[in-house]
Amino acid sequence: MKKRALDNKSQILLNVRMKVLAAWGAFALLIPLLVCSWSRAEDPFENYRIDVSWEYKGKARALKTWYLEELLEWRGAISRERAPQDTGLSLWRGPRLSKLVQIALKGMPLQDQGIVDLIVLKGEGDREVSVPRAFVRKYPMILAVEKNGASLPQQTQPVYTIVPWNTEPELMKEIYPAGNYFIEKVKAVVLTNHQDRYSKFYLERRTDPMAIRGERVYSFNCMGCHNASQLSNAIHLVSQIGEGHLIERHRQKVNYMPQLSDSDQKGLVSYLKAYLSENPSMARK
Repeated sequence: MKKRALDNKSQILLNVRMKVLAAWGAFALLIPLLVCSWSRAEDPFENYRIDVSWEYKGKARALKTWYLEELLEWRGAISRERAPQDTGLSLWRGPRLSKLVQIALKGMPLQDQGIVDLIVLKGEGDREVSVPRAFVRKYPMILAVEKNGASLPQQTQPVYTIVPWNTEPELMKEIYPAGNYFIEKVKAVVLTNHQDRYSKFYLERRTDPMAIRGERVYSFNCMGCHNASQLSNAIHLVSQIGEGHLIERHRQKVNYMPQLSDSDQKGLVSYLKAYLSENPSMARK
């Protein structure tokens, strides 16, 4: 009888031990899942993506979406450039913007592809820049996801547009405001038409060749930085200081000015004056 009691006690202890081991085993299996879940919760860029769309005359069409993971796997191009906020050169890697646009437009009707002459890059909030497609075709801008061998998500700016102004020095001789094309946390790319998007900035009377020249200068080069309120500032500047000092004053205020020929400068002033004559409400009281 005593022996049987001892055997029952041993069996109970064995059962308890087996249950404890089973519980620990189950917990061990859960650890990777818990760690993975915690990592996802801690990753603020898990669902980060770039949406590419096409817009024209009030119509919009979603073309393609790239998630951050896909961009990180896309080896892309490498460029050694200095970003505006940096003091030295860095090695950047990421897909070329021109290639991304080409893939997004694939399969669209040729006439719809043909109207795209402007690429709008959108970042956080209302931050956006407008880049002529001709610029992107000529100069290899990249959507950088890596800086000096480290992925940008670790540096809190998942995708950063990089302009090749160090490796392509002739770029700085152009009239494009290339310094404004750097944008952090790119979240959307809109493929559109310049005249359609900025039709309100085009002159109604198209009889003055110099004003039309200036319209093109402003729309394709100044529009990258200036919105409607800043157009009013430019008009006011011309009326206050005269056309001969517009470029010098601009350099004094922002320490930057695209390279403009004398004809382009005169055309720009003619455009601002013509725009004011058609839109007198833009004049400051």
